Amino acid sequence: ALTTFTGQNMGAKKYDRVKQGAKTGILMSVLTIVCISALLLILGPNVLAIFSSDPTVINYGLYMMHILAPGYIFLAISHAFNGIIRGAGIATVPMIVMVTCWCGLRMAWILTSVPLFHDIGVVFMGWPITWIASALWLFLYRRKRLMGGLVEFSTEYAWVQKQLLSEMAMPYAIADSEGHLIWMNSAFGAVVKEDKSCRKSLTAI
Repeated sequence: ALTTFTGQNMGAKKYDRVKQGAKTGILMSVLTIVCISALLLILGPNVLAIFSSDPTVINYGLYMMHILAPGYIFLAISHAFNGIIRGAGIATVPMIVMVTCWCGLRMAWILTSVPLFHDIGVVFMGWPITWIASALWLFLYRRKRLMGGLVEFSTEYAWVQKQLLSEMAMPYAIADSEGHLIWMNSAFGAVVKEDKSCRKSLTAI
């Protein structure tokens, strides 16, 4: 949803809405995941009992749940920043961050920590650690580069929009509140037999 919201408002050049929407979206994501995590921690034994009645399995499941649940906040933040940045037309960076943190860093953590500690909890910690890393990376990137991406995207979008309108077969023109022509495409100029630079009133054509 944040990807679509960001893209639409950037196209409309409503950058204040992009910023406000980003803040609201992140807050909603965090609040939602906090509620879900709280429910999982409270109802953990009942939820795990759906999949197994073995007490050992349930104990390990609760152990994993208690390690992962606090980290879900950073998972929500990562997904929110990911959507915002992709909505700004920057798709490569989120992909690199996710692959690097959630695959590369997680595997590196497991390969280095497990031989040292020999505890399944160390494996479970690989998830929240990499979620924190991706959230921090995307947050720093967003602060430094997103506004530059917004400006670049809006410039390219405006140019493409102007080209499409100019070459559109349907006559198209823009007038001010008094009916004076401000801009017209080639098709409109051909219909009214006027040059694009013409500033006549619509009533005079």
